[in-house]
Amino acid sequence: MYKVFIIEDEYLIRNNLREQITVLGSYYPITYVGEAGDGEMALSSIIDLQPDIILTDIQMPFMDGLTFSKEARKLLPWTRLIFISGFDDFDYMKGASQVQADDYLLKPIKSNELKQAIEKAVTALDLQQKETHTSSDLVFELKKIIS
Repeated sequence: MYKVFIIEDEYLIRNNLREQITVLGSYYPITYVGEAGDGEMALSSIIDLQPDIILTDIQMPFMDGLTFSKEARKLLPWTRLIFISGFDDFDYMKGASQVQADDYLLKPIKSNELKQAIEKAVTALDLQQKETHTSSDLVFELKKIIS
């Protein structure tokens, strides 16, 4: 089960995202684990919760989504990032690209777009796990051969 964390300063949008993630949990191996109203609050939470997927707004008080994502990448480099923004702004998209975001969704968020973004993130996580297991198996086999 992959853990999803939401960062959004607008309560109604955050609540809607939580509900959509809960519904998508019926179709994908995901579960909602927490939320924060800004990037600063989120940093301490993600250390404890270790989410696999983070949905984050870009423009927020205290710490914006891009700054948060740069810090999150240092702490949880495997985590998949999905950006949410009310702005179709090239600079924001460029920033999202620089932190290797999986997707960039515009508000209002359409449920089919969120579903596609989650599916993309889950597929990437599945691939990461498969590669990790394959690497571990190879190391194990090499150790057996060397011994």
